[in-house]
Amino acid sequence: MHKKSIASACLFAMSVSFVSLAATAQEATLHNAAFNEDVGAQERINLSSKLRMLSQRIASASCHLVEGDDIEAASTLLANDSTEFDKILNALVNGDAELNVIGAEERRKTLVKIASVKELWEPMKVAVYALTDQRDIEANLETVILSNSELLNRAAVLVTEIVC
Repeated sequence: MHKKSIASACLFAMSVSFVSLAATAQEATLHNAAFNEDVGAQERINLSSKLRMLSQRIASASCHLVEGDDIEAASTLLANDSTEFDKILNALVNGDAELNVIGAEERRKTLVKIASVKELWEPMKVAVYALTDQRDIEANLETVILSNSELLNRAAVLVTEIVC
């Protein structure tokens, strides 16, 4: 990917952010203490949907970090959102009482869709952590930008699978 293409992709990713990085980073550190009495089905839907939002926010924050826009907030956001992405994926597979996802996923089709998201997320996550360490910036930003749309698509397919 050429530098001009990366810059254009970053401008787009950065433009989808409607709130400041600092405010978003603060929100990401807050713990949601809401209590949901169902057995976790609605939480599975909500959390799988949240993966879509996180994929976009991670791409945007990566671009902000590389562009030097509020580096501390972008780094905090990337760390928090990456950790949350992993936690949600784990909860969708194994359950997580803290996230109100009761029991492990048993539907094979859903597990396949989760695995598809995770397969694309793993190299993107490695690139994100490398960016926060300021390592091989151009190649890692390219990985994030090139993975971003497909990760969003796979997360959307996952939501559909969980709902159905």
